[in-house]
Amino acid sequence: MVCPSGHHSVETHRSIKATRALALVPFSMKSLLRRASAYEALEKYPLAYVDYKVVLQIDDSVTSALEGVNRMTRALMDSLGPEWRLKLPSIPLVPVSAQKRWGSENHKETAKSKSKETTSVKSRVPSGDVERARVLKEEGNELVKKGNHKKAIEKYSESLSFSNLESTTYSNRALCYLVLKQYKEAVRDCTEALKLDGKNVKAFYRRAQAYKALKDYKSSFADINSLLKIEPRNGPAQKLQQEVNQSLK
Repeated sequence: MVCPSGHHSVETHRSIKATRALALVPFSMKSLLRRASAYEALEKYPLAYVDYKVVLQIDDSVTSALEGVNRMTRALMDSLGPEWRLKLPSIPLVPVSAQKRWGSENHKETAKSKSKETTSVKSRVPSGDVERARVLKEEGNELVKKGNHKKAIEKYSESLSFSNLESTTYSNRALCYLVLKQYKEAVRDCTEALKLDGKNVKAFYRRAQAYKALKDYKSSFADINSLLKIEPRNGPAQKLQQEVNQSLK
């Protein structure tokens, strides 16, 4: 249904006004809801969906945003088909400081273990974003199989923009950096992967390879030892250990 021209201009004005307000006060729920409503009236469903989702990151109990997401999901399914999520603009990640449930009045426990923190953060990543991250990661994996490592890096990076809590996405991107001889980037990604999963064997192995290439043999040897504690019979790691040993002598 196309909006009448007068109504169209009113809603366009509302969306512009809300965008200006958001430039002054980022993540203002009132402005986000106003803009989402305007986008919806203008039938700009992908943009409306994104704004409703951002509101739910701030406060997941806002009924109008929940209902808006449901309406937009149905509209997007109808207009874009089953793969509509892949055609959305990226959804901004709301900083923890702007999230209602993490406000000072609720922040009674400041000290949390890393695993608990990661679990709670995971639960705050909207399920739609997690699904889109998974699809993009799989696309990256397919590109790696075809030997297109540069393009795979782009897919993994896009995946991490939706959910940066997947250890294997970091270690997969690290493999691409290794192939492209971008060793410092490979080390960085493996370190991120290991923060999320301290037993990610591939991350230890790839970081050891990157350190070896950077001639940081001590760090490489330490990573191989950590790996072999997890998998004592890992053949490639044993071979790499011998190579690094030779360099240390």
